[in-house]
Amino acid sequence: MKRIALLLAAIALSGCAHDQNVRQKNDRYDHYYDTITIYNSPTLTDAQTKANRYCNAVAYEIPELRAMDLKRLQAEKGYNIVDPAAYHFKCSKMEALRIRGSFGDAPSKAEYDRLSKIESDKQAEKNLIEYEKEREQLKRAARAPGISTVTKKNFDGSYSTTSYGNGIICESTVGETGGSSSCTDVDDY
Repeated sequence: MKRIALLLAAIALSGCAHDQNVRQKNDRYDHYYDTITIYNSPTLTDAQTKANRYCNAVAYEIPELRAMDLKRLQAEKGYNIVDPAAYHFKCSKMEALRIRGSFGDAPSKAEYDRLSKIESDKQAEKNLIEYEKEREQLKRAARAPGISTVTKKNFDGSYSTTSYGNGIICESTVGETGGSSSCTDVDDY
């Protein structure tokens, strides 16, 4: 009787054991988000090679997303069918650094902040040079005889008008809360 009970228990327990099936997925390159997900590579080196081909340059790995996939697989140990863990990449170094920094990687966040500051400084310098060119063109035009006017709508909804000619530049700004005007001699501008 004991043998039959043990045999039935063994059969019942063997029925509970199952093999976990991992879904087959194709590697994916999302053009909209510029994200590469490599499912079918046994090693990081193989995945990096595939991702580099998608980017036509160097692809930047995001190991934090791979770690999340592996953690998810550990949590899904009892499931019959699971999605595979993938290697994740970005074609843009700045985006990869930003994402890694958002997952708590301090060196990546510091590098992203440093590169962002350099990029914004370059843009500010470019804007300043453009502003100086426009200002010089305005001075030359203001010295000419006659009067010209240019009106622009600002980002906040107000309007700016610049009138120039005969050596004088007048600027007016009008918004919902009122307006202001000022005139300046070209040489003092």
